[in-house]
Amino acid sequence: MDAGPHLPYAFEARPTGGEVRVVPVFSLYAAPSPELSTYLGPPLPAGTDDLRYRRTRELAGLADQVGRVLPGEVNAELGETWTGQFRSHRLAPGWRSRVESALRGDRDLDATLSEAAHATGGDAVLFSWVDELDVLPLSLLDLEGTTLLTQAGPVVVDDLDEPYLVEAAVGLALVTHDGEVVVRYRDTFNTVLSEARGPDTAARDLAHGLAEEVALMWATDPRLLQGEPAVVGRAP
Repeated sequence: MDAGPHLPYAFEARPTGGEVRVVPVFSLYAAPSPELSTYLGPPLPAGTDDLRYRRTRELAGLADQVGRVLPGEVNAELGETWTGQFRSHRLAPGWRSRVESALRGDRDLDATLSEAAHATGGDAVLFSWVDELDVLPLSLLDLEGTTLLTQAGPVVVDDLDEPYLVEAAVGLALVTHDGEVVVRYRDTFNTVLSEARGPDTAARDLAHGLAEEVALMWATDPRLLQGEPAVVGRAP
């Protein structure tokens, strides 16, 4: 089933295994600027400006963190139903700019992923990307000590913890060595970035959300290897 080259998903009932080469994540969002105001307006409380600049640096590198933890999250969700192995790799020369251009909508996405995977080798290639990032310091919404109900759950506004609500669009594509796009999926996920929940934790939240959804369409049923009818996704 394919929803089109620039729409959020595509998947095929084809099992994959062997060496899956994981290429570095594509970070396609503009780094956010520091927010230097609060619910009561400027100036920031003493010391808070340092935290705001730190959050900005952490958010700029969040995609890299997501890319590092995503294979492990996918592997954990698939469990023993999948026998492949993820291995870090780099795209063949010249392909990174072409794939990035396709992810931005300037080329046919599936065709570009197919050609890039064929050039990169292995049994399959795993691509991942973060293409949207919306962030909000929660101290802009209410006074310190207030508990806010957010898309990522309840969060207490705290000047020392300086929690940010983060919404990111994260995607991945699994493409076989012969160029078939077996899975391509993208969705938005929410997390909180703060002193207590650093960038590693925030990235794992985003990667885990994507992995949970992708696992439902990742073909692992052994009957597919034998050409028997089976439901796409995890074996019962």
